[in-house]
Amino acid sequence: MINAAKLTLQQQHSTIAEHRLIMQDRAILHINLMNTVGLCRDPRPLIVYPPSSTNKIFYPRGTIIHRCSDQTGCCPNPGELCRPETVENVEKVFFVNYFMLGQQVSAGQRIAPRLKAMKTNFTTMTETVTFVNHTSCKCIRLAPNTIEHDDIQSVISRPLVTTNSPLQTNSILYHLIVQDFEMVNLFDFGKSFSMFF
Repeated sequence: MINAAKLTLQQQHSTIAEHRLIMQDRAILHINLMNTVGLCRDPRPLIVYPPSSTNKIFYPRGTIIHRCSDQTGCCPNPGELCRPETVENVEKVFFVNYFMLGQQVSAGQRIAPRLKAMKTNFTTMTETVTFVNHTSCKCIRLAPNTIEHDDIQSVISRPLVTTNSPLQTNSILYHLIVQDFEMVNLFDFGKSFSMFF
């Protein structure tokens, strides 16, 4: 009876030891994963959206850039943050559907010459928006009370219309670059891009 109890106790201790080793192995695998895949080194893809406006709709709605942050890369030392080491500007071309342009033309407001012929409330053209893309990451320590600014959108200004037009954005964070003034009928545009939605 006593021998059976000792045997049962030994088996329990053995099971606990095996479980402990299994859990330690899993923890080591987790560390290895974070030191390779999860390390703050390579920027990760992130979907971002052009500046919102009540006057326009972008197609596609968003785009993919690469970012360095604490959600994309892990720093091994406490107090360090994953931040960009190098960045570049990348240009993304969107179709943009404008509203109210026909009302501006009717009111005689100053509009870019190629736009004056448009007599509709919907105008579609292309715009190029320049985004800040992170190209490499590193772990850094920020000084106390540091205020960070994440400049996803940083673009050169080439206004589409004059500054007194409602279509001109008022945000100090961005301007839109318009490279192409090709006009597309709204309904033709919708048919052409229905495959994407």
